[in-house]
Amino acid sequence: AGTDTLHRMPTLALQRLVAQFAAYDRRTVGLVSFDDFVATLRRLGRRDGKAFGTDAIVQMWQMADLDRSDSVDFNEFVHMLHGHGVRANGQASEQDSSHLEQGGGLGRL
Repeated sequence: AGTDTLHRMPTLALQRLVAQFAAYDRRTVGLVSFDDFVATLRRLGRRDGKAFGTDAIVQMWQMADLDRSDSVDFNEFVHMLHGHGVRANGQASEQDSSHLEQGGGLGRL
């Protein structure tokens, strides 16, 4: 989601995104590390009450870290949530399977 998309969002929706990002940005530096991403997903769990599996977490991270910088900024976070979509079960949507490639941080789970 580009900044153009963010400018068109209603204020309440943007405030919710900022709050969601803040839950992941545990060090409050404007970036989400892989470790913070994992810890937050494990703390929050899935909508169905189950825990996220390692494969689902890795897929979501790879979708989120678009520039492969080993961190996710706000724009990448919004893109993950709204650009690609993540199913309630934590799996990447079918169309994103080609976007997923082995990336950093896999051994830290």
